Amino acid sequence: MILLSLFTRKGHRRFIRYKYILSTLIAHGFGEVVYQTGLGKMLHTISRLLHSKRRNKKTSSKEMTTWVRIRMAVEELGPTFIKLGQILSNRPDLIPRELRHELTKLQGDVPPFPTEQAITLIEEELDQPLRELFKKFDKKPVAAASIAQVHRAVLKSGEIVAVKVQRPNLKELVQVDVEILKDLARLVERFIPESRSFSPRDIADEFEQGITQELDFSRESAAIERFRAQFKGDKEIKVPMVYSAYCSKRVLTMEFIEGQTISSILEQKSEDSASATQIAQTGANLTLKQIFTYGFFHADPHPGNILVLDDGKLCYLDFGLTGSLIQRDLEVISDMFISIIKLNEQKAAKAIIRLADSRDYQIAQKIERKIGELINRFQSSGTGDFLFTGLLAEIIEVLVDVGLRLSPDLFLLVKSLITIEGVATELDPKFDFGAQLKPFAETLVKERTNELTQQKDE
Repeated sequence: MILLSLFTRKGHRRFIRYKYILSTLIAHGFGEVVYQTGLGKMLHTISRLLHSKRRNKKTSSKEMTTWVRIRMAVEELGPTFIKLGQILSNRPDLIPRELRHELTKLQGDVPPFPTEQAITLIEEELDQPLRELFKKFDKKPVAAASIAQVHRAVLKSGEIVAVKVQRPNLKELVQVDVEILKDLARLVERFIPESRSFSPRDIADEFEQGITQELDFSRESAAIERFRAQFKGDKEIKVPMVYSAYCSKRVLTMEFIEGQTISSILEQKSEDSASATQIAQTGANLTLKQIFTYGFFHADPHPGNILVLDDGKLCYLDFGLTGSLIQRDLEVISDMFISIIKLNEQKAAKAIIRLADSRDYQIAQKIERKIGELINRFQSSGTGDFLFTGLLAEIIEVLVDVGLRLSPDLFLLVKSLITIEGVATELDPKFDFGAQLKPFAETLVKERTNELTQQKDE
């Protein structure tokens, strides 16, 4: 079926990409996997029929670990695979810890594409010449990543804006790559039985849904608008205004915010510890508000995605990755956190398996001792030796070890918490994230108790 599809109208382009992907895998030392699925032999045959030459590339050094070679191959394969690697780096239920650690090194930063292409895309998407859209448009982008780049501009009405423009032909490339990934997932499951334990086809399907949504900038626009509504009047945060008349699925225009990224603040290593502590507290507080108060959160609050403004407010950038939680998940998460803080491993274990949508209390008993050991290690550790979210990450690995999984949004929650605690403790090594989290969880538990009491009285 794959062989026939390569001879369709779109087949030649797909074949070229197929060949590039597989030859890259071979070049990085994964030829055995390629040929084990039968694809290597098939593509070699087609190459001869089409009189195409194989790409020559030196095989990666044998001194490199398998995990490093995987990361290098992913980087070479471009935006689709970099995005997949970044997602998998947060999934302890799917890939080994060593590989997750290596994939966290993946960076979406890439050289900008030509400004002429950006202008052409803007004019096509917004159906107007650039000169009629903007009073001024800076040709040099202020930022560039694997999905898009950002240009500073001035509207005719005088507002300074940031124009996010998707990379040309990215959607078409991603569609081809996703089709190939789904083919590979089916073949890997068929010919490598041990792979079935982590369901490659499910990973490919889940990834397709996620990246398709991220390529639609109208979804990001809606996420920003939702944040503005949630935090209206909040004195700790600034959420950019979206100019919907200048937006489309591939162009996003929003208020340009002047500020300093937390990354740059950390690089400067300022001696103003009071200021660093305040930024840490504000960042943690805002993330916990998003999760526990609103159930809708920015899932990638790394230092480069958060601006610190002159008035002390924080401004989040890049809303392409967000998570949502239903009330039931929030309640169970609160139970789990309170149980951990109160050293009740039995209740913590029961809450943890409920997060995985299970009621198997035999499993709860099985993991209870391990959870207790982790909680005690956390409680007895010195400040900064064992982060609260480090405890959470290890608890999730215990869950994975007994064959249970969390939903994608819950993994995004864990990613968000781990990231923001890492940022906070880098700003202030003495920062106590557990103490910051406790009142949020207690409030949610108290509200639920009051609701149940009212329902009983009625």
